[in-house]
Amino acid sequence: MSTTDTRALIFRSDPKHSIIFVTEPLLRYVGLPHKTPLELYSSKLLHKVSTANIASVPLAPWLSDLSLKHLLFPRQDLFDIIEGAERESTAQLKRSLKLAINATRAFSTPCGLKSSFKTNLLGAPIAEGVKYGTLHLTPLAVSE
Repeated sequence: MSTTDTRALIFRSDPKHSIIFVTEPLLRYVGLPHKTPLELYSSKLLHKVSTANIASVPLAPWLSDLSLKHLLFPRQDLFDIIEGAERESTAQLKRSLKLAINATRAFSTPCGLKSSFKTNLLGAPIAEGVKYGTLHLTPLAVSE
């Protein structure tokens, strides 16, 4: 397997396009913490909210295992963290990607992956760091 093949993320094809898994090599590539399971499961690529204080989240005793707390935070939408080289190309990229997802077909294109965010005065996320590469979309077959 090549280095590129190990930088992967898995997302649902539902309307929210929720990212459900990212690999350690992808986190390393975009410059995010990746050395511990907690860093992997609380990544900004997975969650819309900061999970930096994940250990302090109060939970019912049956859900006190730290490894399960990441499941409580809202998932990141793939379409919120990708961008093209220019504003117009981002809109075209998202349209093309949605068409490929709906048709369940493979798709490859250059794009940027937003990896760090700050917020504006209204609390909306603004990307600070973007890492560019090639997105390879491959639908996974679901057997029933």
